[in-house]
Amino acid sequence: MLGVQEDACAPKTPIWARLLCGCAPLGQRLDERRRRAGRGDGRRLQPARNQPLNAAELNRLTTTVNTLTAKGAYVVLDVHNYARYGTGVVGAEIPIADFAEFWGRLAVEFKGNAKVVFALMNEPHDMPTETWIEAANAAIVSIRAAGATNLILVPGNGWSGAHSSDATFYGTSNAEALLKIADPKGYVAFEVHQHLDEDSSGKSPACVSETIGVERLQGFTAWLRKHRKKGFLGEFSGGSSAVCLKAIANVAIYLEQNKDVYVGWTYWAAGPSWKSYFTSLEPRDGADTPQMISLQAHLSVSTR
Repeated sequence: MLGVQEDACAPKTPIWARLLCGCAPLGQRLDERRRRAGRGDGRRLQPARNQPLNAAELNRLTTTVNTLTAKGAYVVLDVHNYARYGTGVVGAEIPIADFAEFWGRLAVEFKGNAKVVFALMNEPHDMPTETWIEAANAAIVSIRAAGATNLILVPGNGWSGAHSSDATFYGTSNAEALLKIADPKGYVAFEVHQHLDEDSSGKSPACVSETIGVERLQGFTAWLRKHRKKGFLGEFSGGSSAVCLKAIANVAIYLEQNKDVYVGWTYWAAGPSWKSYFTSLEPRDGADTPQMISLQAHLSVSTR
């Protein structure tokens, strides 16, 4: 279950074509790859809270998902709102019940497709960790009440960094709070992000070292194993220097070596809106990016 985060519903791009035609590494073993068809603002699907999903947007999303899963791919639906709806924060200005209601509606639409994975939220931040846990649990209840048995990805608070999973600068640590996530199906994985620059933000093309990604993942990996949980690396990235390319490959190798606790990963990022952004895997002038070349050897290796 390996892949890349790509712009929502963006067909006819080089990465998209490779996934569908099977003519390059990204498309050779689609049945073992999970790929984000998302980074979607929830307001596009539901412009007004507690109201039906927007038919046009839902149709675009459904068409994208069905096209990919028909080829054997897994698709991760990622609500890319940082626990916000507009300027309101879930659990403060935005009632938790509204967030859960949205996920119930989305689950109804995709519960019949076992290759769809539900990622509850991208990088919640600047909120009490307990509030986020309450919201995540409410969404899980809503998803299961809709009859969906799909895998659910649950991120932590404080931007969901693997390196900061036991930190307290954002409040109660994710290492403590995530133990209170409850799923009656027992089918969740905990999503973390880990970029390779100095502050783990992914904003700089410079990577700290060839081993920095592995070092930053080790604490979270130990937590997964100790508590018999599963993890998913939802974002990692680096620039195109020799150090970064080795660091990127080392992360993929590390996840392969720890596949007893990791269900997969998605690299950040691809899609036409990224253009020449320094982490993007989108081919340029028909040629693979250095990062794509670094990852190719690991795209045919399943973590499951």
